[in-house]
Amino acid sequence: MLNAMKGNVFIRLLSFYVCVTVGMFLTELTLLKPLEYYLSPYSGYAVQIAFRICNLLVLLLFVQQFHKHCDGVSLRQTTLLKPVNVRLVFGFGLLGAGLLSLVALILFAAGITTHSLTTDATSEIYPLVVLLTLAALFEQILLNGVLLVSLMRKIRPEFALLIAGGFFSYLHLSNDHFSLVGAVNTYLAGCLFSVIFLKTQSLWPALAFHLCWNVSQSLIWGFNVSGYAFISLVSTQSTGHPLLTGGNYGLEGSLVTLAVNAALIWFLFKNTSTPWWRRRNATVLN
Repeated sequence: MLNAMKGNVFIRLLSFYVCVTVGMFLTELTLLKPLEYYLSPYSGYAVQIAFRICNLLVLLLFVQQFHKHCDGVSLRQTTLLKPVNVRLVFGFGLLGAGLLSLVALILFAAGITTHSLTTDATSEIYPLVVLLTLAALFEQILLNGVLLVSLMRKIRPEFALLIAGGFFSYLHLSNDHFSLVGAVNTYLAGCLFSVIFLKTQSLWPALAFHLCWNVSQSLIWGFNVSGYAFISLVSTQSTGHPLLTGGNYGLEGSLVTLAVNAALIWFLFKNTSTPWWRRRNATVLN
């Protein structure tokens, strides 16, 4: 069995995903009630933060074990331990927040949404940012650090990127208010994160883009994030068609967001000097 997992990247990735899923399920089964009892009085997000930390530890544990026994990627190969280019991280973080804000402003200027300030959420700002950081970190390690890097050992990067986008959309399949436009947008978001990862050769810029997009969407503009409602500094009312506003799924369900995501992916491809999509092994594997 171990030899089959070492030889077939798809069997290895499927086994890895099953192990991580089972590990997270067992963690929730054993820790849910104790965590709710001890942490709920402190913050509305405390239990979710604790579970995100546990899930992240489960993920990192299996990354290490699959690297040791089944020829999986190491933590170094995920680029999680790679030195950080602060300017790139800061730049892509601003880009994520800026593009999300652009979509929100287009809807506002068209009279499709209205916004009003609220102070009800100020006490939960920091727990929300921590929660969104842990969620984005988990998804980026799983998507790019494990899946994309593993696939690129066997297939060309452009095909690995398309598979990664599909996997990212699959991860959100059970989210509330998931829609066809939401599926396409989430697919494009997964591809976009992978393009950023390959272009920068680091997990951190993609993480910064992902995190700042979600923080801006929820905390600053008051939209749901992939079907989940969070506290916000702004109360938002939408009067337009769900295909434009995204409905209860959030801006990831909007056709405006789809156009912005597609344009950014095209721009990154067009302005990449290193043709990583034309070779099987990108430098991130070295």
